[in-house]
Amino acid sequence: MTLSMNKTARKFLFIVAASLMHANALFAIHLKIVKGSRLECSSASGRGVVAKAMFGPITGKVDFDLSDLKNGKFEFGAKTKNLEATDKRQEEDLKSAHCFNADRYPDLTFKSDSVVCDRPGGIVYHVYGMLEAGGVGKPAKIQLTAIPVKDGYTFRGTMEMKLSAYAMRTEYTTAENLTFFLELRTEPAK
Repeated sequence: MTLSMNKTARKFLFIVAASLMHANALFAIHLKIVKGSRLECSSASGRGVVAKAMFGPITGKVDFDLSDLKNGKFEFGAKTKNLEATDKRQEEDLKSAHCFNADRYPDLTFKSDSVVCDRPGGIVYHVYGMLEAGGVGKPAKIQLTAIPVKDGYTFRGTMEMKLSAYAMRTEYTTAENLTFFLELRTEPAK
């Protein structure tokens, strides 16, 4: 059986298909992480010693479709060699071979597997993925709040990292966990 359409029917189907593609494009968000983004880590030990450091610069991208968040992508990274701490002993400790091992593994990266929103139309995202640090990759979860800004979004949130899971330790503190504070500033990707 052959299906034939007149010119008007073909034109109508073309308009419907183009409208559907345009509607889907309205829900798709493609952003790049820009200057001014921050990734800080801190920990507190039983001895009262607090480790604080900042990574920089942060690079990456954010791609998601508001109609299908679970397949969203948050990818970012930072150079561990660029880690800075107010205390130079602490900075050396965090960059050393027994912690981030910045000489051998210069990148700390996160790549998401899935994204879940707290509620339809909400601004809190639970981002699940893989955190790679010191040559070891482990599942991680980031809770981010999306803040609309002029040309994109700013995502702010936290992530926990258990040092022993990454075969890391610090000499400077006895803390078992590092808490990461993120501020990912974005603008439309071109």
